[in-house]
Amino acid sequence: MDKFDKHMAKPQTVTLVSESGEETTFTLYPLTYEHLPKVFRLLRKVVESTRGLKGIDLDTDLSKLGASELDALFRLFDEETIKLLGELALETLKISYPEQFQTEKSIERMKRFVASNLFELFLPIITLNTPAESDVRRMRELTKQIKNETDRQSKPFGAKRRQG
Repeated sequence: MDKFDKHMAKPQTVTLVSESGEETTFTLYPLTYEHLPKVFRLLRKVVESTRGLKGIDLDTDLSKLGASELDALFRLFDEETIKLLGELALETLKISYPEQFQTEKSIERMKRFVASNLFELFLPIITLNTPAESDVRRMRELTKQIKNETDRQSKPFGAKRRQG
């Protein structure tokens, strides 16, 4: 393992079961930085949607849920969330299995694969691309540093910082 590989997110294996009961294991690699804005948007949507699910017993028969409970549940799977997840799943597969994206016909096949397995891929795509807690801490610290530097540079020369 070279020095770069040591510091990269590890691939994740996902096992899908076909209708006939046959298991197939896939190795998925994390997305690259270009996709992080979509990953963060998807994470934000998931967090916002799941807040509305607090206190709801998801094992309950859907017919027994009230309108607001159903709304909270289905908000998690709205058009934007499904589209984001589909795009991220397709991009993850392109990184993991580039040989499957050689022709227009093979790309359409992979789109059908994602559509057929979207809900099985939902959690692996999120967990594979969610920043680790150490990354979140670094992001928070970097944000504080940037804010402090911006505050420092925006003060007029020689002005004292106001305490408030």
